[in-house]
Amino acid sequence: MPLPPDQHAFDVHAVLLALCGAIPLAMARGLRRHIAAHRLLPAPDPAGLPAVAVILPCRGIDPGLDAVIASVLAQRPGPAQVLLATTADDPVLPLLQAVAGRHPGLVQVVVAPRATTSAQKLANQIAAVTHLAPGVEAVVCVDSDGVLPPDFAARLVSHLARPGVGAATGWRWYVPGAGSSFATLVRSAWNAGAMPFLVDGSHNIAFGGGMAVRREVMAAAGVTGMWAHSISDGLTLAHAVKGMGLRVHFDPRCMVVSREDDSWGSVLEWTNRQATISRCCMPAFWRFTAIAHTASILVLAAAVAAGAWAAGAGGAIAAVALYAVLSAANAGALMAAVAAVLDPAAAAALRQDRQRYLLAAPVAAWLYAVNIARSSLIRSITWRGIRYHLAGPAQVRIEPVRAQTA
Repeated sequence: MPLPPDQHAFDVHAVLLALCGAIPLAMARGLRRHIAAHRLLPAPDPAGLPAVAVILPCRGIDPGLDAVIASVLAQRPGPAQVLLATTADDPVLPLLQAVAGRHPGLVQVVVAPRATTSAQKLANQIAAVTHLAPGVEAVVCVDSDGVLPPDFAARLVSHLARPGVGAATGWRWYVPGAGSSFATLVRSAWNAGAMPFLVDGSHNIAFGGGMAVRREVMAAAGVTGMWAHSISDGLTLAHAVKGMGLRVHFDPRCMVVSREDDSWGSVLEWTNRQATISRCCMPAFWRFTAIAHTASILVLAAAVAAGAWAAGAGGAIAAVALYAVLSAANAGALMAAVAAVLDPAAAAALRQDRQRYLLAAPVAAWLYAVNIARSSLIRSITWRGIRYHLAGPAQVRIEPVRAQTA
């Protein structure tokens, strides 16, 4: 007996929904294979590594900044130079000067000018690059709110010797603290969702809070010139090295750990900012993710409508249940992959919050749809007390709005 048209439509949309869910699962498996391959790699030979300078730009005093700086100084083998960069009026300056005083000859404080055509972070980094010691061969850029594992810099720069690799990148994992809000887990899940896209070195991005590049490649690609008119250090670096025919290598063992507790307002502001920066600096990547998310939402909506038409409320619930199962399966696969490369404390926190992460994953996916919609209409962001209007990849207008002290 042939199926009635409404039942046939429901079945077709259910199959499309299953296919939309299968794609993220396949990408999560790809990430898991990528992680497994890197866990088999031997520790880098210190004798074969280039001399490294670590650049840490600062604006305001981040909670846990002391731990971040300590993790930079604890890198093994140790860096040849550590450059702490900020502006003359920033409250963090005395703290950085005290660190430099305790580590003469290794740590240097760089005072950067106020940015006029870029993000202040990038102005700080540009100033730091001008103070690189003559013997430095590679640069590692990190953020002031992420703690590094002790072999972070060594593992990243070890990939720069690979043929065709122009830069190497790690990624960030947000670890919710004890009793953290559900919004904090949504932010962590949202951020984790990008990891499968980092595997393909030809189409991925670099993470500004943990990336490495050879000094000669940085100069040949004109990175600092691009930074002078940009909002994102990582996206701009990736664009620059790929313009030379090189790729960005992602080492999943190089996970930067950040511990923050968020409100829904701060999560919305942060995710909107990431989407807007992506649209400005990597419009092709933004379009790809926008199309993929829009398509999945339309398929879900069509499946729910077809289910309701074919079987009433039960059919609609069946479509939503299928979507929930696929989302949970994808989140579970991603968490299993990531837990293998996190430090023991972060991995334990992930396992402890597993059930809430499974609930946070679909919320993060729908939040990204909101971010896409917002970034398609609005080009302004606020970042550490400064308002930026992004007219294009190299067109940044700045308007300070408030001081940042935390």
